[in-house]
Amino acid sequence: MRQLALTARTFLDHGRRLDQTATALFTHPNTVRYRLGRLQQITGHPLTDLASGPLPEPLSTLHWWWALTTWLGQGPDPGRDPGRDPLSPS
Repeated sequence: MRQLALTARTFLDHGRRLDQTATALFTHPNTVRYRLGRLQQITGHPLTDLASGPLPEPLSTLHWWWALTTWLGQGPDPGRDPGRDPLSPS
């Protein structure tokens, strides 16, 4: 499931372009298409046709991106000091 979520977020990060997503993930565009289809089967909502969702397209894209990023554990950490660089030593 994590691989599906990462593929979907990469798809959104690359402007919903299969070719660019495949390149970023070092995979074939058909693999990206398959993974997005599996995510749609699991969630019941298509990621490729965001304009047909319950929210306007920009909000739907943001909703998906936020949900995927949070699920992947790479979202904002409420316990982290926002002024501190996470890559610098403590």
